[in-house]
Amino acid sequence: MNNCAGGDTAGALQAMACFQGGTHVPDLSQATEPGTVYSVQWVGVPDRDATSTSVREQFGNDVVTRSRKLEGQWWGDGGAST
Repeated sequence: MNNCAGGDTAGALQAMACFQGGTHVPDLSQATEPGTVYSVQWVGVPDRDATSTSVREQFGNDVVTRSRKLEGQWWGDGGAST
């Protein structure tokens, strides 16, 4: 049971887009050094319920930042770090 106002349809679903300098980072696996810091922007998912296309397929690699696993990531202060 969802206790949020609005239930399962409350809020927005967003995907992460990371940047280093002004350059889009297509995959977090590019971070090979500890302490790598990226700025983050959040991109709204057009079809949050994936009624016709899975959420993963709704974006090209040039729009969001992909990652296989996020263990060891640190999030805060407007950025992500590995």
